[in-house]
Amino acid sequence: MSTPISFRRICFTLLAPFALAACSDALSPAPAIDVAIRISDRQGPVPVSYQGAADQGILCDITFEAQALGQGAHAIWQDASVLFYALPNRGVAYDSVLVSANDVRTTFASDTIGPGQVQHTRWLFVTPAAIDIAMNFRYRVDPGGDLKTATASFTCGGNALPAIGTRRPGMTPLAPRRASSASTPLIDPSS
Repeated sequence: MSTPISFRRICFTLLAPFALAACSDALSPAPAIDVAIRISDRQGPVPVSYQGAADQGILCDITFEAQALGQGAHAIWQDASVLFYALPNRGVAYDSVLVSANDVRTTFASDTIGPGQVQHTRWLFVTPAAIDIAMNFRYRVDPGGDLKTATASFTCGGNALPAIGTRRPGMTPLAPRRASSASTPLIDPSS
């Protein structure tokens, strides 16, 4: 004996929404993105005049490369902070500079970076002596709103690896601030 066609149609109509719900986007991976920063080119150090004709300084020309990995999202460039480390305690920043979101976006020539994209930004650093520098680029994940940071560090004025990673537990770097003192290294974001 066969089942009446109307019963099959009712079963299909009742079960179809459950079958479609099982294939919905709710089970797919959430949108996500991570940005990695590395130094793709480095020129210098080169001796230069520093804050006056009599003072000698060091120029480092650094090109950072940002690469985004993820799916279904993009990163919106926010501000950046530059942290400076020197002897006798290279594990704690002695100074810092904030860079506005507008300046960061201008140097990357874009407001955003998406999955699979690579962007470059060039910066010139002039320092009075060899120091370690950490460049922290912040970005906001869209959609989602998470605020993340991509960091690259280097030594300006030497070939040694930066000692930035040797922070002692319980020690935190100084909060970034806009620099105005004569002892602060000069930064020129070049595009």
